[in-house]
Amino acid sequence: MLSTGISPIGPAYKAVSVRERPKDYSTWLTAKREAVRESLDGQTILDQIYDELGGHINCPALYVGVTKRRKCSIGKEKPSWINMHEFHEVLRGDEEYLYVHGVGIRSGDSFQFYQAKSDLARVSCNHVSNSFRHLKQDLNYQSDDHTNGNGLDMHNKKSVFGGIMFACCGRGKLFFGEPNVDGSPFLENFPGVTFSGTYCAGEIARGDLSSYGQGSQEQNSVRCCLHVFSTVYLVMSYTPALPQH
Repeated sequence: MLSTGISPIGPAYKAVSVRERPKDYSTWLTAKREAVRESLDGQTILDQIYDELGGHINCPALYVGVTKRRKCSIGKEKPSWINMHEFHEVLRGDEEYLYVHGVGIRSGDSFQFYQAKSDLARVSCNHVSNSFRHLKQDLNYQSDDHTNGNGLDMHNKKSVFGGIMFACCGRGKLFFGEPNVDGSPFLENFPGVTFSGTYCAGEIARGDLSSYGQGSQEQNSVRCCLHVFSTVYLVMSYTPALPQH
């Protein structure tokens, strides 16, 4: 399960001039709003986003989510075209460029800005907790005493024995204003079950753009595997083998 912590803001843009800086692992770019010819510098772009936010005072962490179409192969498979979505932290902007962390952006790639939001992350954690609750109910149902005429249990009883979580280092007490929000889905639904985790920078999980409130069929075909300001949850269970008779 994935708890997201960012949401899209402002219009879509398309990269125009792109300069990679491998030395400091950054990209300098200009862009234009989709369907508009005029190329915009970094400061102009950020001013537009700050207007959307109502000012840049106490501005939350900003990212650009870039949709990239690349030819990729896995193992010995033949290369094929894949649509992927990757996040790049916004570093700053000036009268020439918008500066973002990371490389791999190309001219013509479309992108949108995203902002970190603690209230969204809290709602997302509640959705994860509800999903865990349904999972627990299903497991309890499967563990009911269903036997055949000989008194033999005909069900493999699944049991949760642990969990792992990977949370963005930007989350936690300072982000939510209180502790244990990220751990609450485990604590509320599987008390007494051992779970572990860590804070990290870049959380890996299979997903698509529907997790970020973008639900068109075209967008949901875009892969998004590396996330930011998110928490990834893994519940581990096992099914004991049926006794031999």
